[in-house]
Amino acid sequence: MIQNRQNWFNVRCDLPFRSIINQLNSTPYNESTNIGFDVLEINPKRLFSRYIERQIIIEELRHPFGALEKINSTKYVIFQFEVIHINNDFFLIKILNLPQSLKNFVNTLSGLFHGDFFISRIGIDVEDCFNTLLQSDCITRFSVEKLIASCISFGEKTMASINLKSSDNAYNEFKKRYKKTQYKLDKLMMTLRFNDEWESIEISSSGLIICTAGLDKLVEKYIAKKELTTIK
Repeated sequence: MIQNRQNWFNVRCDLPFRSIINQLNSTPYNESTNIGFDVLEINPKRLFSRYIERQIIIEELRHPFGALEKINSTKYVIFQFEVIHINNDFFLIKILNLPQSLKNFVNTLSGLFHGDFFISRIGIDVEDCFNTLLQSDCITRFSVEKLIASCISFGEKTMASINLKSSDNAYNEFKKRYKKTQYKLDKLMMTLRFNDEWESIEISSSGLIICTAGLDKLVEKYIAKKELTTIK
């Protein structure tokens, strides 16, 4: 099963969605600016695009007898993202295969939108996400194969972390032993039968979700609902 790595961000922007589309369309990638967008698809409430950035890296190489040589190399930062219009000035951005830094991406968007732009990464409550996804009527079977938990209280001044693997349900085994103990779920990995197809998902508290394509809409619905609740 092919999985995609996705991170989610909430965005507040005063510009209408059509203006956002126009701004990205008017900023295609070219080598004179080294930064730009490749808009792939536009829907009434959604935009699919690539972000492309060329970085020139200058390294200094000192030879054995003291001569200093400068070597130029080129690196490209390329990733796909979606802008999803939820309502009014509220948007979600989903980024696939997040790079090490989003600084230039965020600065470019802020410049295009004239400063009327606020973005923040969405963290995930792993246990809430897990329990909410399982409420779907389209899920008939599931197994939790891996679970990582931290901040498990063993006493007034003692905490522990745990990494569980199971061929059945690591979550149930964890809850049996620690149901009355404080803890935080950091990561959960499971496979499930969804719409008569086997899918898989890994949920991390950092906000990273790794899942097969069949679960994209289910994940998006969860993220959008939680973020709307937050801003009300």
